[in-house]
Amino acid sequence: MTETKSEQIDLLLNSFADASSLNERLAALTELIKKRSLHAVRDDPRLTSGLNDLTQLATNPQTPDDCLRSVAALARIGNVKSLRNNITKRLLQVLEKPLPALSILKDPEDRYYIATALQYSTQNWIISYAATGIIEEKQGEKLRQELGAVLFKKATTLAQIFHLLAISLQQFKPDTKNPGDAVVKRLERIFAAIRPQAVSVLIEPSLDAGQYLQNMLRAAFAGANPPETQEIAKKAVEDIAGFVHDIARTQISLVTESSLYAAIDTPKSWFLLPEWHYIAEKSTNLQLVKRDIRDALMLLAKQGVMDDNLFEQLVKISGSREAAVRVTSTIVESHPELNTEICNWLKGKRNLKRREVFSGIEESQVLSADPVLATLIIDNHQLNNALVNISDDILAELRLLEPTLIKPLDSLIARCHAVLNDVNALATKRGLAMQGLPGDRVDYTQAAHELVGGHVQGVRQVKIIQPMIVRENADGNLNIVRKALVEKV
Repeated sequence: MTETKSEQIDLLLNSFADASSLNERLAALTELIKKRSLHAVRDDPRLTSGLNDLTQLATNPQTPDDCLRSVAALARIGNVKSLRNNITKRLLQVLEKPLPALSILKDPEDRYYIATALQYSTQNWIISYAATGIIEEKQGEKLRQELGAVLFKKATTLAQIFHLLAISLQQFKPDTKNPGDAVVKRLERIFAAIRPQAVSVLIEPSLDAGQYLQNMLRAAFAGANPPETQEIAKKAVEDIAGFVHDIARTQISLVTESSLYAAIDTPKSWFLLPEWHYIAEKSTNLQLVKRDIRDALMLLAKQGVMDDNLFEQLVKISGSREAAVRVTSTIVESHPELNTEICNWLKGKRNLKRREVFSGIEESQVLSADPVLATLIIDNHQLNNALVNISDDILAELRLLEPTLIKPLDSLIARCHAVLNDVNALATKRGLAMQGLPGDRVDYTQAAHELVGGHVQGVRQVKIIQPMIVRENADGNLNIVRKALVEKV
């Protein structure tokens, strides 16, 4: 006689609760998941009994493998929404102490569920555990990305992430004839795993993130010969340069830090100068990095800052000083408003006596952050307008129709006003102010306006899309920090 589905589930629950071995219990769990029956039996005492046994085995295992498989099983059950709170409490208990090495598990699916379980914990060991897993994982790319998400969720700075990855890379010793090739391939997978988080997660970089990225790459190739073939070496250049470009474009506070671009020194050391010069001209990602450095030098030049370290990094990446000067000379051509001293410096005329810029690199870093603050000032203005549009009538209607939303909305509005005040205070301290408003019509000048579609001769009047940000100096003169974005009337 064929068993009904209800009878099958009943037998599986008995097996899950009373199994004499972990294998038997996990086999029953797998069948329950396949039949999508966990939600229906969420209150059954047999399910609770099996969960208690799994939690106990994960906490006090007979073997490291038993611990990890039990944690993976709990994490799988946690995918059932009605059981999530129950499982979260259990995982918090289990994860109070470090887990055995993830590499012990043979099943990549189990390793993946371990990674999802790490999200539940706030224990300090989680972050280094995730970093080690990213480095040691051989083939599970979905798992590696999940570990990357854990890493970025738990870390406080980008520099910390690079530091932890460097520590794990020091232990990575590929057992192969060509360890350099193996390191390149592993780095490709590491970058692929952390890139989505690096470009999207709001995390403080810290100004020494570039130095830690250098250390990470040095650790990766320490004790390993360079890649065997130029093809693989060039692939490494593309991967590293591409990652540096992503960081430069998304972590604005690092864009003027020469140490970020110095990460490319590691693969550059594998090539003779003529070879590197050719690669620098042909590599797509190196071209992007050169453009990043050019834009950084342009930002600093507008502030009256000449950063020799950043320029020298452009020289290294370009392959020659002449190639670097060709890049920086384009800044002079597109920004005729720059003073003579800055223009000569950008054109490579280094024999001129230079003034000491502000109080050294610290002031340079503060000045280089002003364009970021300029963006915040504009965003602040838009945020203020959005808050004004949340009228008392809307709030009164919400209090009537959705009273549960009022408290979090009031809290959000209060936080927004706090941010508004903080940004305004910082702008005042730096002497920055917004000139003009969106929609204003003004006379066009190339020095003050960036025209949509590029500069066109003969344009007289324009309409402001984004206002200009200026800084008032001690002598009362105004310097443009960010041009107004305008369109032809």
